[in-house]
Amino acid sequence: MDYIIKQVEDFIRKLHDLDIIIDQRADKINYINKDKGNSIGTLSNLLAVSIRNYELNKNNPETKLTCAKTVHDLMEKAYANGVVKLGEGLIRKYEECLRRREELEKELEELSSSHLDLQKQWDNLANKLKLPKDDSLEDQR
Repeated sequence: MDYIIKQVEDFIRKLHDLDIIIDQRADKINYINKDKGNSIGTLSNLLAVSIRNYELNKNNPETKLTCAKTVHDLMEKAYANGVVKLGEGLIRKYEECLRRREELEKELEELSSSHLDLQKQWDNLANKLKLPKDDSLEDQR
């Protein structure tokens, strides 16, 4: 049952980080009390209430798993109804990764160029001093 708690914690973290969001369509999905036939709330409202209830009770070992199961069931319903969407947080992280990749590629290019320049300087110095090439130095070690 630890996997349920882990999935719930991960889901809540992603919501807080805006990696995922609950689409507005979840406000239109009503759940009905089977016994009384009346609405008990929308998917988005029930999910919000269950997450709040879980967060209030997660330090209570007697109620933690029950609260987590409620959130987990509603999470699955949200995914099944297609109302869990990628959020701005995840898009922002992706864009940051792309920028960082460009920076690293530029840095790699500069380092490669610098390495080639240093190699040429070493070869020139070795020629002037009549030192063996790099390959033969490696063999001597």
